[in-house]
Amino acid sequence: MTKRFQVFLAVVLVLSLTIGIMQPTSVVRAAETKSIVILGTSDIHGNVDNFDYFSNTTPTGSQQRGLTKVWTYVQAVKASNPNTILIDNGDTIQGTPLSYYFNVLKTDVENPLALAMDTMGYVSATVGNHEFNYGPTVFNKYKADASFPLLSANVTGCQDYTFEPYVIKDVDGVQIGILGLTPPAVKYWERPENIVGCVFGDAVDAANDYVPEMKAAGADVIVVAAHSGLDETYGYGREENFVKYLANEVPGIDVILSGHDHAKLPAQTINGVLVTNPGNWTYNVSDIRITVTGSGTDWVVSEKSSTAQSMNTTPITIEDPALKALLQPYHDTAVAYINTPIGTATADFPGGFAARIADGPTADLINQVQMEAAADAGYPVDASLAALFNNNAYLNAGPIKLMDAYRLYIYDNTLYVVEATGQMVKDELEWTANYFNQYFYEPAGVTVNSAVRDYNYDLWSGIEYKLDVTKPIGQRVVELMLNGEPLAMDQTITVALNNYRATNKALFGQAKILYQSTDQVRDLVVNWIEARGTISPNDVFVQNYTLLPPVNTWQSSTTALPITREDFANLLWTAFDQSADEYMKIPSDKGVVGTNLNREGLFFLLSNKAMDPIRDVDVDMTALKPYSDAKTLSSWAKGATAYAIQMGIFVPADDKILPKQTVTNAEALAWVREARFPPYTFISTNDFHGQLETGKLVSGKLVGGAAFNMTYINQYKALNPKGTLLVDAGDMMQGTPISNLLFGRSVIDVYNQMGYMASVTGNHEFDWGLDALQQRMDQADFPILAANIFYAGTDTRPDWAIPTTMLTVKGQQIGVIGVTSKDTPGIVMAGVLAGLEFRDVGPIVNELAAQLRDEGADIVVVLAHMPDVYSGVVSGEMLNVAQPGVDLIISGHSHSGYTGKIGTIPIIQQYSSGTAIGVSDLVYDRLYRTVVNSNLKVVTTYNAGVTPDPTIAGLVAGYQAEIAPVVNKVIAKTTGLISRGPDRYTMEVPMGDLIADAQRWKGGTQIAFMNPGGIRADIAYATYPHDITWGDFFTVQPFDNKLVTMNLTGAQIYSVLEQQFKPPQSSMKLLQESGLHYHYDLSKPVGSRITSLTLTDGTPIANDGSTTYSVTMNEFIANGGDGFSVFLSGTNVTRIGVSDLDALIEFVQFKYGVPPTNTTIDPTIYPKNEGRIINDTP
Repeated sequence: MTKRFQVFLAVVLVLSLTIGIMQPTSVVRAAETKSIVILGTSDIHGNVDNFDYFSNTTPTGSQQRGLTKVWTYVQAVKASNPNTILIDNGDTIQGTPLSYYFNVLKTDVENPLALAMDTMGYVSATVGNHEFNYGPTVFNKYKADASFPLLSANVTGCQDYTFEPYVIKDVDGVQIGILGLTPPAVKYWERPENIVGCVFGDAVDAANDYVPEMKAAGADVIVVAAHSGLDETYGYGREENFVKYLANEVPGIDVILSGHDHAKLPAQTINGVLVTNPGNWTYNVSDIRITVTGSGTDWVVSEKSSTAQSMNTTPITIEDPALKALLQPYHDTAVAYINTPIGTATADFPGGFAARIADGPTADLINQVQMEAAADAGYPVDASLAALFNNNAYLNAGPIKLMDAYRLYIYDNTLYVVEATGQMVKDELEWTANYFNQYFYEPAGVTVNSAVRDYNYDLWSGIEYKLDVTKPIGQRVVELMLNGEPLAMDQTITVALNNYRATNKALFGQAKILYQSTDQVRDLVVNWIEARGTISPNDVFVQNYTLLPPVNTWQSSTTALPITREDFANLLWTAFDQSADEYMKIPSDKGVVGTNLNREGLFFLLSNKAMDPIRDVDVDMTALKPYSDAKTLSSWAKGATAYAIQMGIFVPADDKILPKQTVTNAEALAWVREARFPPYTFISTNDFHGQLETGKLVSGKLVGGAAFNMTYINQYKALNPKGTLLVDAGDMMQGTPISNLLFGRSVIDVYNQMGYMASVTGNHEFDWGLDALQQRMDQADFPILAANIFYAGTDTRPDWAIPTTMLTVKGQQIGVIGVTSKDTPGIVMAGVLAGLEFRDVGPIVNELAAQLRDEGADIVVVLAHMPDVYSGVVSGEMLNVAQPGVDLIISGHSHSGYTGKIGTIPIIQQYSSGTAIGVSDLVYDRLYRTVVNSNLKVVTTYNAGVTPDPTIAGLVAGYQAEIAPVVNKVIAKTTGLISRGPDRYTMEVPMGDLIADAQRWKGGTQIAFMNPGGIRADIAYATYPHDITWGDFFTVQPFDNKLVTMNLTGAQIYSVLEQQFKPPQSSMKLLQESGLHYHYDLSKPVGSRITSLTLTDGTPIANDGSTTYSVTMNEFIANGGDGFSVFLSGTNVTRIGVSDLDALIEFVQFKYGVPPTNTTIDPTIYPKNEGRIINDTP
């Protein structure tokens, strides 16, 4: 028996005796609720006030910061809720010239961070990685000055430090436990002398140890202040960013205050744990609100939320005058310090992205300082490396002040010298080159890998090297020299670098440390500048680094300039290997290599030199015929130019080649891109359902229509005129009067005109029978594919079931496979597919993809019409489509809009009814014959501001005129939306009630059932009241299903309703109904989910096999469609010969009259949800 339970039992006994003596009344203490606020900062980095000590300015806008502002906010929160505490999450004392000055240079006064935080009433601060930077003397003074505990539960054994693992604070009787955790990766970053004896244990293990201990000690709320981020894929993985692991692997945590990654996160819930991160530099404060429920000493968290409050909000975040005054002497001293003159620059030392993509003097300055300092210490070096930590690392021409040196080198790193091998140098360069995304010669230029910080991109001096960012990660160092000779991998060299990089175990863990300076690199830079007085970029700059492809070809300031022969040779070298020297000369040079290139010279080098090893298409000289100046081509350039045109590399404007015109950087880049990495654009549609006309709404705006879609398609074609393919993923025709009344002839005619190149059979392609489908296949100028349809029991496909097609685009072969769901026979009218078998797609796609590759396919695309992605989960059938050899899946059937990947294979679907198009850009590598990149997007085809394509508009107009007498006939009028939503598959909907009522009325039965998938549209307009035409009703019920009546027993009706729920349904398919009221509960066992069932008048449905009821339905479900097999056992089956559409129209006119004397439908009265179907699932 626990002590707590013994006390509880004693209290109960005393109360029992007391109540027995007193009057027989009971006293029950009601549960209370209390609101607790926890305010959290992280990564303060010395920002005590709203001042930028690197630029000597007061920040404005979103850059506002400082504990002086935080304190104003804290006081306002405390005024509204005294149950407020303030905590910090580490990296507190390092980061500004002010903090450096009072940590290192003037240590006889109270630490300004400790002073400010004590004044503000901080109750704890976690130890961050930067707390160790100044060593134990500085840290322990900060600790002594602070009145709050410094927490780290996972750092133990230190010779010079002690930390508390956690603290528990009483807040109005509620015990708040705060656990501090430090990133274990500190052991890789910090100078060994600063962490002597320290064991940096696993943070998750420490939390699993201490959280139960904290709870046992009485903590009601567990807050973990973890100096760690969320992205475990960055840096040192779990040893650096472990927050997700905490949330998922440590029971009992209520809130995690995250930090370290400087990433603002207002709120995110992971495994029930609230995670928040205020970001860095006091730009924001995490405001955590917790509600606890209970009484006495027992409280549980009942609600929790968080925000990240910006310090750019007045008046609640103005600087607190009292705290500002307290810190003013520190501020004044720091300002005087940073304005100390140290020298003059004769010209700019540039920074930012431009200083990383091209060799320049700024990093060379730092490297020169490091190399000279190492030599002065007796350790001359061969090379040095340094990073420009952020985009403020630069020096402007003119006077140089101390703050400029701080901006140039913001961290308090010290100098190391190591002995490294050539392999280590190469590995470090490959690591640093990961800063760039792989480049495929896009005109936008080289881009930065968002997962790599600026401070992890190093620039070297002393060695000569070239990085080719068109190569994959790990293969980018294409030249590495020392003193003009290749650097051998086993060769040893001495390298100057900072402590952070030297102690990186992954890079220099095996390097021998020769020298460790106690001087900070920034101080060395200051001393170097002061010693010279005046400095020039020419003092330090040595051209030793080249980024490939040449920056001039894509940098905006140079793209319009003529390309140099050298830059083009380097461009071809990066794209097609071999060597740059092979790409310098053209036949017209006559022994003297020119400076620039004209078009014919470029095509000679590109087509005849660079591409020669990979050309597998014969030159078609007729490609030159359309161009009036083809005769001006030099004889040696004709074949090369024809090949460039033939392959889509070069698309001349108008009828001119202009062979003698000088080529610009931008043109050369574009043509090389087309030659090595040709882009292919797959524009796709699915489930078009005959929507040739506009009329669909998205967010209240008109979308779609074939003529508008054609304009969008043409716009994308213009971006890639020779490399765009238009395809469809099935269900093209069924669904609108303009298509159905003509059995799809209009759709195929329009698709032919639009330039479709392939499609696949969807389930609705079979709605009019195989004869009609084959007529449309014969009409189509493109193949309608069907790879997995066979005669039952054989391996023979029907003649019309074409499995694949091969398309030649830009000289490459594009193989297309079309597959349809194996469940198609169950959702198509019974009998239509008699004798056919729809097979599992996996083996068939696998076989056909391999076959297409053997036949020369460079890219393989699958058009797949089948269940695919529902609520983010990929169906098993679609998973089977993702077979080896497939490069892209374009799906249909679910009417969804999404892009994603199944494994590594991209997949796209673009909603339905032409309301959007899919645009899938694939980049093909001609050298290695593989797809190397993909970018997919779904584009909604809004009509506003778009001119419809006149040719397609005219074609559609002709078909509109042909069917106008039928579809434009007014049937009724409505005052509002008649909805089939929000989800006709899982709930009663107004349109479902109307249709089911119409069918029960027409069939003269007690009950009617309607399948939800057959309700194809709302009756919706932009304004009301509005006439409803025959065509509008047709879009709701387009399938021409005939009605059937039958008798079912009460037991069978129960069984039908049970079949709505899975299993056997792959997803819920709730029948819309008339004549019944029922309740269901999905928590009940399968087969027992209908908990109450009556007729509309309240008469219970007898759950037996003798009482029968008359029922109407359409022939689709009467024949067992959608898995409703019970209907196949009905008796007294009668096909009454009336279509579902006719029944609907007749019922509406019976109820409301025939125009022009009809009354108006009012959906606020009927049809509306009537509670026919009630979900009682808890």
